[in-house]
Amino acid sequence: MPRSLYTETPPIVTSRIPEELHHLDQWVMWRSEPAAKPGGKRRKVLYTPGTDRKASSTDPATWRPFIDATAAVERGEAAGLGFVFGDDDPYFGIDLDGCRDIDTGALEPWAAEIVARFNTYAEPSPSGTGVHLIGRGVKPGSDCREGTQIECYDTGRYFTVTGSPMPGYETVRNVQRVLTAWHREVWPAEKAPAVRTTLAVAPSLTLDDHDLVERVRNERTGKGPRLLAGDASGFPSPSEARGSLAWKCLFYNADVEQIARILIASDLWSDTNTERERERKAAHDATEAITSYAGPRHNPGFGMASTPPSTGTATVVPDADIDAFSCDDARAQLKAAQRTIAEQEARIASQRRMIQYERGRLRDIETIIANPEINAGTRLAAVRV
Repeated sequence: MPRSLYTETPPIVTSRIPEELHHLDQWVMWRSEPAAKPGGKRRKVLYTPGTDRKASSTDPATWRPFIDATAAVERGEAAGLGFVFGDDDPYFGIDLDGCRDIDTGALEPWAAEIVARFNTYAEPSPSGTGVHLIGRGVKPGSDCREGTQIECYDTGRYFTVTGSPMPGYETVRNVQRVLTAWHREVWPAEKAPAVRTTLAVAPSLTLDDHDLVERVRNERTGKGPRLLAGDASGFPSPSEARGSLAWKCLFYNADVEQIARILIASDLWSDTNTERERERKAAHDATEAITSYAGPRHNPGFGMASTPPSTGTATVVPDADIDAFSCDDARAQLKAAQRTIAEQEARIASQRRMIQYERGRLRDIETIIANPEINAGTRLAAVRV
C-alpha cells in the first residue's frame, strides 16, 4: 500500500488485519493534521472513507465497509485506517501508551504482562511507541482510563489499525474472563458505583452453574423455570426477560461471569443470534443486572433474604416473596426506562441490518456488471434488480 501524502506512517498490511473485522461496516480513515494550539501535537482527525467529510466514532452513518476504507487509504487520501468499536459488536480494545521501544520493539514489563495475559490480537501503534490490543468481550464497568498509559474501550471509540501484529498475537480471541478480572484489578470495586461494592460483600452462596440453575428452577413462584425454558411472555423483549433471570441468579450469587454463562445456556434468544452476539449480550445483561440490582440477597446462615447492607435497615423477607420485593416502584421505573431503550435499540439494529444488506446487494450487482465473463442477459437482469 503506498504511503499517504498526509503523513509518514508505517505501511498498512490489509491481509494481516483479522478477517473477522473485514465483514463489519465500522471503518474510518484518519489524517494527521496540525495541532489545534501552537506548539501542540499533531492530531489524528477522522474522515469518512472516500470523502472529505469528518467522521465520528459515535455516528455509524459516517463509517464505511472495510473495502471502501482500505481503497481510500491506498489512493493516498489518508494516513491510515481506523476501526470503530460500536454498540452492536462483541469487540473491545486496550491502548497501552509509551510502553514500546521504537528501535528494538521491546515492551516495558508491565505492558508485556498485559499483552501476554490477554493473548489476543496486538499490534504496535502507528508511532511505534505504544500497543493496541483487540479482543472479544464486554467491559464489566464504565471505567476506561488509568493514568496516562492505559485505556480500555468497547464502544464509542476507534483504534488505528496497521495490520502488523506482534509475533504470536495475530488472532482476535474471546477473552471475557480475562477482561473481567483485569478490569476489576485496574479499577477496583471502591471506584465503582456503591451498588457493586455492596454486592461484593453481601451474603451469597458458592454454587456451581448446575446448582444455581436448580435453585432458580425450583423457586416457588414458577417464574424461574419459565425463564430458563425460554418463556419471555410478559416481557417487552428477550433482553428484559434475560434481565429478570439475571436478577433471580443475583439472589444467590453475584458472579457476573457465571450469570452470563447461565443466560447463554437459557432459551431466551432469537434464532438469528449468533454465538458471538449471545456472548456479548449475555455479558452486557449480566453486568447491567449487577449494576442495577437493589433486591434482597440469600442469607446462607438463615435461609432467608436480606437487603444489601448499604440500603439501610435490613429487611428479612421469605424466599417466596423475592418477586414482590423486587417489583417495587423503583423497579417499575427502571423496567419502563429499559423498555424504552430496548425499543430504540431494536429500531436502530433493524435499520443497520437493512443498510448492511443493501450495501452488500449493491456490491454484488457492481461485481456482476463489471465482469465481462458473465453473459449480457445476466448483467442486464442485475441492473434491473
